[in-house]
Amino acid sequence: MKFFLALAIMLMTSSAYAGDVQGRMSFTLQPAYGNGIYGIDIRNEDGKILGKTFFGPSGMINLGITDTGVKGWAGGAGATDLSCAAIREGVSQCSGLIAGRGSKFTITEEVLNNGKSLLVKGSINHHHFEIKRNVYGTIEVNGRGGMKLKKQSEGEYSGQGMLNANMHSRFSADMKTEGNMLEMSGLMMTVFLAAPLTLL
Repeated sequence: MKFFLALAIMLMTSSAYAGDVQGRMSFTLQPAYGNGIYGIDIRNEDGKILGKTFFGPSGMINLGITDTGVKGWAGGAGATDLSCAAIREGVSQCSGLIAGRGSKFTITEEVLNNGKSLLVKGSINHHHFEIKRNVYGTIEVNGRGGMKLKKQSEGEYSGQGMLNANMHSRFSADMKTEGNMLEMSGLMMTVFLAAPLTLL
């Protein structure tokens, strides 16, 4: 498949880190048609999100966490620079750039009796996207492509998806999270899950 053959950067996970690692997330997808496994591996280290990704020519992630958002490199063909502000209780609005593309989205968190739900809605490069996480941990991401991940155990998810709503770009996916990334924020899921599914 052209899409997967074009992805030259393969995920390589390092077991040694120099700084203080507070959390990690790994996301892998395996195409139903074709060979290879592609992924994103990030860690929260000393106030930065560092790691590697299949998304973009460099494959490197170096994203600084600021008081109002994030700034740096998170894959794709350009810089990521997002500012977020609370507009009312449980609701924040973010705008700026993701992978060099204009982005604007709203994050809504709701605390319920049996857990916390999350909804993110907005656009990246004029393409609409949406992220939903229910109280049971199921995550749905929809952009030009989409996927659904079901929580298997604490910090472990698996599911399936498609790129560009193309049946020949179907994939299976797995995600593992730990530490302060155990329950990924709406901002982090937008940058690292929604953006590749919306821009690729």
